[in-house]
Amino acid sequence: MLLLSSCFNPDDLIPIHGSAQPGQRVELARAPFCLREMKTFKETNAADDGTFVFEVFRAQAQHLGNSSSYCLRTRTRFPSGVRAEADIGSLDTAAQLPPFVDWRPHFTYDAGTFQFDGVDAGSEFPAHHSAEMTCSDGGVLWRQSELKFGIDGTRLEPLNVDERLLREFPGVVKLEARYGERFDYSWVPSALEMTSVLTRAADEVAFETSNAPPSRDMPCDEVPSPCPLTDGLVEDALLPRGTNVLTIRFATPLTPSLLVARKLLVFGEPDQRFLADGGVVVVPSMRVTGLSSGGEEVELARHDLFIDPAQGYSPLPDGGFVVPGSNFAVPLDAGVSFTGIRLRASSFHRVREVSVF
Repeated sequence: MLLLSSCFNPDDLIPIHGSAQPGQRVELARAPFCLREMKTFKETNAADDGTFVFEVFRAQAQHLGNSSSYCLRTRTRFPSGVRAEADIGSLDTAAQLPPFVDWRPHFTYDAGTFQFDGVDAGSEFPAHHSAEMTCSDGGVLWRQSELKFGIDGTRLEPLNVDERLLREFPGVVKLEARYGERFDYSWVPSALEMTSVLTRAADEVAFETSNAPPSRDMPCDEVPSPCPLTDGLVEDALLPRGTNVLTIRFATPLTPSLLVARKLLVFGEPDQRFLADGGVVVVPSMRVTGLSSGGEEVELARHDLFIDPAQGYSPLPDGGFVVPGSNFAVPLDAGVSFTGIRLRASSFHRVREVSVF
């Protein structure tokens, strides 16, 4: 016989309130964790005023016999093709979701910047937007968010993206927005639970390949040829822990102006992280240096690696951690030619592609 705590009544009904367009079909899905694919177990239509409610038994929201919770996802797709969803990592009491909005961003790309009309769900629900570029098989080529993390906390920046990296591989860029409760990064960042809406617009911008970067198929000192960092296959290359230098050699001297790293992950040691303002986690900077024909190493740039508290990081048994994969472009303004480029960090873990223009 299963004995339940007196404070746990599996037949308690917990409501989830939300709003969409009148008559809009809304689904409620469930899984042990918040996954990309989740199975629908309830459906309803929004009322004439646009409101909807799901009533969930406590036993449907929480595991019997322990305190762990299911992930619940409320989602809908508008006739325009816009998708909206909200995850609830833990449902203990009645939940009020931000409204689902049929967002029409008029998404375009011009002069190095993605232009769009931001989602507007009301002044009480601040939003930030992200652009994601995928290839024909759905693999992610690039992802960039307006929400930036720095030593002073968070800020919003325009979605400025150099056209050279967008035309290195053929793909399609789609826009998404996240809005909801104000982001609170004042506590230790791990698995941040918050009620917010993720909306994916129907608009998209396609890019064709123009030309490969000069670093394509160039050799790397630290890994065997062909170098998986420059081969253009856009596949993850796993590097042994302790690899703190990555060197790309050019066939002929090159005056570099842009370094592009796709899905770069680094290891961090236990003493190599600290909390900046707003709870943002900071790990040591990555250094970019140029190699002269005479063997000299010239520092070109530093790139700080910050961890999004909402994304968290993967702890390791020895107290270290793995910084989540990130995409970034580092402008290089050396004005002189180099025979190679070198990246330095605490310890590289995995990288999908590194390109030098």
